[in-house]
Amino acid sequence: MDLKYLVTDMDGVVFDRMPLYKSVFGDCLEQYISREEAGNFYYNTLGMPLRLQMKGVLSLAGIDAPEGMIEKLIAKYWGIIGDNDTKLFPGVKEVWDQLKAEGIRFCASSGSNTGELGQLIEKFKLPYDVYLGSDKFHKGTSISKYLPAATLSKPLIFAGRPRFWATARSIWRSPAATTSSVSA
Repeated sequence: MDLKYLVTDMDGVVFDRMPLYKSVFGDCLEQYISREEAGNFYYNTLGMPLRLQMKGVLSLAGIDAPEGMIEKLIAKYWGIIGDNDTKLFPGVKEVWDQLKAEGIRFCASSGSNTGELGQLIEKFKLPYDVYLGSDKFHKGTSISKYLPAATLSKPLIFAGRPRFWATARSIWRSPAATTSSVSA
């Protein structure tokens, strides 16, 4: 196979942060629901926007949360995440560098913030050509609202959950995808 592209999610695929995310989600909500219930809810709703996950778990606890409460919980969540040291899964850097040396193009889409992704990509010197966080492309929103429709050339390897494939397919050929980050 003549591989040209590698499209990845970041958290749980490149960065070993899913256990951290589950734990912090539980920490943020433990005054309303048990950490275990919150963590299980988090894992069972992966892929949903964090705002909806927070509202959903609070609803399980019988709380109809006003938007201001959700915003405070989200800020607390990302504040705690930001204080933690991110690690790559073993072997990722070596394999990514080898694939890049073979001419593979890299695209990432993530529920994390685009700026944070850029910092981590630079910190670990990962060879991504294009990356996009959910602060620029909100989960569940039609990508055509942000970027022109486009076709991704094949062949392709995708690593992560399927919801990111459509995002990556559209941003490769977008005029905005000419630098290492994409802004909506």
